Parts: sequence; structure tokens; C-alpha cells
Amino acid sequence: MNANCHFSIRFFQLLLLALLAATPARAAFTVLDYWRMGENDPRAVSGGSCTNITDGAGGLTLTNTPHLSVYPVYTNSVSATAAAATGSQLALQFTAGQFAVGNVISNLQDNFGLELWVKSADTSSTKILAYNGNTSTSGWGLYQSGSVYRGLFGGLLEFGSATVTPNVWTHLALVRAGGLSTLYINGVSAGTAATTPNSPAGNFLIGANNLQGENFAGALDEVRVFTFGTGEFNVTNLLYFQTPSFILSSTNFSVGASAGTNTVNLSVTPTNVSWAVVPNVSWLHVTNATGTGSATIGFTYDDNPGATRSGTLTIAGQTVTVTQGSPSYSLNGNYDFYWTGDFVEEPSGAGSDSISLTVTPNAGQWSVTSYAGWIHPTNPAGAGSTNISFTFDANTDPGGSARFGLVYINNPSNPNLRLVVVQQAPASGTGQATYRFTGNLMPYLPQYIPTNASAALQSVQSNDVFYVTMTLVPSPVDIYYEVWACAVNNITFSVPSRGLVYSQSFDDLEVLDDANNPNTLRWDVDNVDSTVDMIFWARDFNQTALTSANIPDPLNLSGFHANGFAQIILFNGVGENPELYYGNLVPMPGLSIQQQQLTNAVSWVTSDSFYTPTLQTTFALAPNAVWTDVTNPPVVLGLTNIVTIPATNHGAQFFRLKLL
Repeated sequence: MNANCHFSIRFFQLLLLALLAATPARAAFTVLDYWRMGENDPRAVSGGSCTNITDGAGGLTLTNTPHLSVYPVYTNSVSATAAAATGSQLALQFTAGQFAVGNVISNLQDNFGLELWVKSADTSSTKILAYNGNTSTSGWGLYQSGSVYRGLFGGLLEFGSATVTPNVWTHLALVRAGGLSTLYINGVSAGTAATTPNSPAGNFLIGANNLQGENFAGALDEVRVFTFGTGEFNVTNLLYFQTPSFILSSTNFSVGASAGTNTVNLSVTPTNVSWAVVPNVSWLHVTNATGTGSATIGFTYDDNPGATRSGTLTIAGQTVTVTQGSPSYSLNGNYDFYWTGDFVEEPSGAGSDSISLTVTPNAGQWSVTSYAGWIHPTNPAGAGSTNISFTFDANTDPGGSARFGLVYINNPSNPNLRLVVVQQAPASGTGQATYRFTGNLMPYLPQYIPTNASAALQSVQSNDVFYVTMTLVPSPVDIYYEVWACAVNNITFSVPSRGLVYSQSFDDLEVLDDANNPNTLRWDVDNVDSTVDMIFWARDFNQTALTSANIPDPLNLSGFHANGFAQIILFNGVGENPELYYGNLVPMPGLSIQQQQLTNAVSWVTSDSFYTPTLQTTFALAPNAVWTDVTNPPVVLGLTNIVTIPATNHGAQFFRLKLL
């Protein structure tokens, strides 16, 4: 090469560097044809045969010619640079004699480029990599001449020189811009020429010439032909320098515990870049794991059987975090309270019971832990909705108190999911007492009686006599705020003339502490006559054993009913608590007569000092019987009133208490 030629090449190299410094990193240009060697080919998989190579830009499909009936095969052993720059996942492996052919890309003599990645198997002989035209007379392309890669203008010129390293990927590009042709190896100039190529004629070929000679052996990938306007090319336009842009619509998802689906939008620039999605956990599944260009990526997730968990989807090198919540658990006990779980009621004797546990999703796992030695879970662990079963020992408390125990579900991961097992006091426990009241019901808003209420409730009339009985037991501790632990063994409300009877077991007496009436006892009877409920309004608790917080500490039966209850209200819990009936309560003390020699001792117990009962007597129960007040003053022992009366010879003698 003479000195003038050397000066000319150096001048153009310096000019190119100056253009690189002054030109934006991405100049506008047009991709005519792009053979990705797998990513655009239908059903392409590593190890599979390739009969046709799809053009993702210009639609020029290349037909492969087999050698000894064997076609080129796809390989996933791609260039790391190609994978990073284009998202390449497949390349095409050729053996000598295999090649691809299609129509020539004509009329390109200036301002065009051809690029590819090549991994040659050896350095023997001459091999065509990719060529547009007839290598003997026209066109242009890239080829291997023994141990070097070169540019070729058919019948005119070989130029540039890049060393071939067998079985190593190399990026090559032939670019003719403004009358100067440059061979690039891995983005660096490896020689230039000013000669103009002859107009291409013949075919576009990969792996051989028009005479099916100069066969290539090795792998090729990302073969691209492009054009650009005069002065618009920049070396960073080559795929070798490409930095794809991947933008995700979201990188964080919070999903429920049940199995489901979701999507994330992926925007890709340039549009020819491929991507892949890889989940890092087995419970995440991708519906479209690979693709090219912008896409909506779908993913599914399985039911979560346990605690909150997180997994990731790696999409084109970016991380999407999927956080899945834990299952929900609910118990269906006899009664619900705001923050303290459910409770069930049990008799004083030994027995067994179960409570329904609903788990969403049904794969949710659970465990049962008893915090009371007398409660024994029979299925301590499992998964899904079921019945939690347990046995309980007999309550043999010598003081006659009720008791309760806590059973936790999934403690401590969900400490508020707990079951309170309340056991009745022994039947003969000390301190238990039964209290009886009566009164007349008065209608308040009878038009609000539910249409699906029982016939008995609908038949209640004004001034109907009602009865309330309740048996109270001592309780050394409260279960939780505003609720008495087993304060009553039973409550019965009845209107005998109408056949109306409501009864409720022992643990549903609750103190309501509100601004309207801080001294209210409430008994809720859910799911009875369209959730008909009752409230016992207490007139005054100042003389009772209740503390200022309305909590028995402990429940003192001797003073529980001091000044008694003022009234009872029956209301419909469905319609925002409209009151149906109310009535004033009157205690009904029971008389006891003990015969003694020459005298009778008549006694009664009352817990309500508001009413002053007067003892009366008569000797016949005829409708016109005359009742006479007993003038002997009673002797009071605690709450017991004792009147001693001389025996008479008048036959039967009857007594009653008149409440004034």
C-alpha cells in the first residue's frame, strides 16, 4: 500500500472519530432485512432443524439447503454480547454443504450495511458468511479467507482483515457510507476501501456462493441489512453497541392468597429485541415465557397454604416482585366478639364438641394449640376448611365456679384467631341462685314485627303477662371486657298465653357500656324469629357488686339484683333495632313454709329492695277470698325474711306476697 493510500485511510479514520464525537448516539436508519436465526422462526428450539429462516423486517424468507438430507440446527450457545444487545437466545449451526438462499437485495451500492455474529469452526479454506449478489461479478458481503475475516465486492475487491479465532463469537459489519467502505470487527474498524461495488445480481446467500461452493462451517446469528441517509451512519447504530430499553408497567404486585392471574406490560425498544421471563419460585407460572418486542406478559400463581410469601419474575433482566397474602381463617362459634375471637358453650360434664373453621383458599394450613389443660384438640393440624374438634374434662371446681379456656388457631402467626371455650359451673356449685321476674308487655312499635317471625311472636298483645327466669353462678374472672364469664346458667323468657318461649344458655349476659344507658344488661338471641333480641334495662347498679367499669369482680350474687331491673325490651335486630315490646319487671319471690310445734315459719328471699312485699293470708281460695295482711314483723337474715305465725285450727291456711 502506498503512502498516499495510507494517508487517505488514516484521514478517514480521524474523520470517523470526529463524527462519533459530534453525532448523537442513535442516528435514524432503516432495517431492510433481519434474520434472527431462530427467534422469529416458528417452533424454533435448540437442537431442532431449520428449513427456512424468517426475515423479521423485510419478509425475505431464506430457504435452507440440506447436506446429505440434514438441515442446519438451532443452538442456544449464543454470543453473550448478542444476548445482551439483542436478547438473542438462538443461533443457527451450519456444517459444510448446508446453506440458505433467497432473492437478491438489489440496487444497494452506497449508504448500506451488513452485520452478523459469526463463530467459525476452523480456519481452513475460503468460506462465504453472508453475501448479496454473485461473488464473481457483483454485489457485496462478508467472507472468511482462511484465518481472517474480510469484506468482498464481487469481481472487484477484497478489503479489511480481522483475525479468525475458531469457536469464538465475533461481530462483523460491512458498512459503506458516503463512498467509503469499512470492515468492523466487534465495533472497531479493521480496514476501509473507496471502491464502489457493482450493483448486486443473483441471490442473497448465507453459508455458500452462487455456485454452492465456499461452504461455511460454524454458527451464525443476528444477520441484518440496513440503509441510512448520507452522513447519518454512526458506528453505535450497529447491533454490537445496541442497549435495549425494557420498561415494565409495574415491578410490584400484591395479590390475595387464592390462586389467580395477572399481567405486566413490557415495552421494548428497539422492537426486534427478544426477552425471556424466568420465575424464581415454583408457585409462579408464566403464560408467555419468551417473546420479541413489546408485549403483555401473563402470569399465574397458586393458592398460598401458609404465611405471606414473595417471589420474583425476571423479565429481560428486570425484577418484578409478587407478594402473596396469607389465607384467611374464620371460626363459626356460638357468638362473635369484636377483637377476641369466637366462643362456644359447654356443659359442666365431660364431653366433646367441634367448631367450623372456614379457610380461604382451601389450601390454607392451620394448627390448633390449647392453652387450657382441660381442653384437648383431636385434630391439631391440617389444611383447608374443616371442623376443629376437641374434648373437654368435667368441671369439678369445688367452689362451683364456671371456667373458660383459650384455643388458638395458627398462633402466633394469627393471635386474634382464637376460640374461647366456656364451661358451665358444676350443677350443685355454691352460690348459685335462680331469680324469677314477671310483668306486663306493652306494645311499642309492633308494626316492625318481622313478617317471617313466629306465629307466637306475632300474636303477642298489649298487657300480656311475661316471665323471666335466670340462674346466676359465681365467676372468679371475666373473659374479656364487658362480658361476664358464665354469669348465668340459663335465661328463659316466656309469654305463656301466646305460647312464646325463648331460652338461651348460660354465657350470653353482657354489660353494654354506652352513653345512652351505661347500666344495661343485654341478651342477644341470634337467629330466633329473624334475630329477635332482648335487652334488660337495669334501673340502678349503685347497690350491686358491679364495679364502676361494670365488671363483676367477682360476681357477688347477694347484691346482684339490688334495685333490680327496670324493664325488658324485645326488639328486632334486623331492622336497625326497632323496639317491638317492652314491660316493667316485678320480682317474684318464692314462699317457703316450715311447720314447727304450735307455729309456722313463713320465709322468702328477695334480691330487690325497691319492692316491699307484704305477707298476706287466707283460709280459702275462692274467687271472693279475702286476703288479710300478716302483722307479725319479719325477721331479716341477709336477704331472707322470716315470719313466725301461730298454728291455727281453721284447717288449710294459704299465704301470698303482695308487691306494693
